[in-house]
Amino acid sequence: MGARIEGKNIVREFKVAGERIVALNGINIEIQEGSFVILKGRSGSGKTTLINILGGLDEPTKGEVFIDEKEITALSETGRDDFRRKSVGFVFQSVALISAMTAFENVDFALRIAGYPQKERENRAKECLEAVGLSERIYHKPSELSGGEQQRVAVARAIAHKPKIIFADEPTAELDAEKSFQIVELLKRVSKELKITVVMTTHDPNLLFAADNVYTLEDGEIIDVR
Repeated sequence: MGARIEGKNIVREFKVAGERIVALNGINIEIQEGSFVILKGRSGSGKTTLINILGGLDEPTKGEVFIDEKEITALSETGRDDFRRKSVGFVFQSVALISAMTAFENVDFALRIAGYPQKERENRAKECLEAVGLSERIYHKPSELSGGEQQRVAVARAIAHKPKIIFADEPTAELDAEKSFQIVELLKRVSKELKITVVMTTHDPNLLFAADNVYTLEDGEIIDVR
């Protein structure tokens, strides 16, 4: 099952050349378990900063994040690492696949990092690649795959350890319109069929059709929810 996410009064400040920059200014957000949510906004609106904080990759300057009522912002760095390894999958704009590894090896490597039982890894990696439509491409390296296929491998890698949440940061930014729709539809299907909470960022208004809820960010604040 997916996880419920709640962010309370999240503030994130940075210091750049001695100047205080407010990236997030008092964000409050609730995401229901098993839903597919899009964070929409222009570059610099704060959506990537927010997704990093919700996913435990960054810490807020102020505020709290709860996952299924557990405050992850109160965890130590080791505790957050453990939380991410067990409960979260990430898909990034840059797919970050290991170029020397095949699609199968990339997914298998992620399972090893997550501590997945060795005797189950092979079947699970193949199962996930089949689920994203790559059963005939599992032994191809990233250089032998299209951009859309590489992003499908990234999705397979993200779901492999059976996380409760997937955070996808601009996963379609480097794809054409057709492949973008395919990836969004894949994430939507993953959310509904596997009961995973999916939180995706985008600046593309053509992709909003798939979301259960859309949060629009501007200048570090949520200005609209639908």
